[in-house]
Amino acid sequence: MRKPSFPQPPANDTTPRSCASDAQRAAIRTGPTTPVVFDFVQAGNPSGIGWDVWYCNSHLQALRERHHARVWRRYAVPARTAHLVVGELEGGPASSDLSPERSPDPDWQVIRERFFGTPLGVSSRLDAGERALDAPVVYPAFLRAPKDRLDEVGRWYEEEHLPLLLDCPQWLMTRRFRIDTPIPGGYTHLALHYLSDLRALQSPQRDAARNTPWRDSLIAEGWFAPEYRVCYRVHDPLVPQASQAPRTDPRSSNPANRTTKPAP
Repeated sequence: MRKPSFPQPPANDTTPRSCASDAQRAAIRTGPTTPVVFDFVQAGNPSGIGWDVWYCNSHLQALRERHHARVWRRYAVPARTAHLVVGELEGGPASSDLSPERSPDPDWQVIRERFFGTPLGVSSRLDAGERALDAPVVYPAFLRAPKDRLDEVGRWYEEEHLPLLLDCPQWLMTRRFRIDTPIPGGYTHLALHYLSDLRALQSPQRDAARNTPWRDSLIAEGWFAPEYRVCYRVHDPLVPQASQAPRTDPRSSNPANRTTKPAP
């Protein structure tokens, strides 16, 4: 496991300095992570149990057959009548087909997002261990980042935002991905935050991470408008759980990932 490295900005760089202390930045582990397939489905007007039967017996089965993930982790968003599945892919996608399955009732107005996440890195608390991947809450954060701002946003994540968040005992780990296929909202990057408790979202550490001069300067540019969701882990017998596959750390990716320059 390697310690984070923080390249120094040019002497004429006017970017705000990080509010994270050296101790906070030294208290996290970083490294590569594995690619994922991200599948989010929201029912606009579900009718009875029919939607659930279709999702579990048709949608999930087709997803598993098309994309041979080592492990599938399923989540639910009760307030939005939505479901999320994250599949851990070994060495990249087995199929490039991202077309969603059709629901049998057009009145459901199903909203779908399915894409491959190209790994950019993972950061975790030193005491998190393997339990982080099986956290009861995952907190996806979507971001649109212009190409000419990727370096700075990546530095902001590494040098300030993640060290401040991971200072919270309930904020176990964050994995970052690039989204290469178009999705609703035009988002280009995804951060998956793994939480042991919802208290993390009301913690002083999160408040501190969201109220810094550096973050304020990014928000002022207009394009920086993340979308957040709260998803709860579902232990579903229809979806293979982590215990049914070899336990590997998310940092044990293929060698190509070890040379990937961090970005949001």
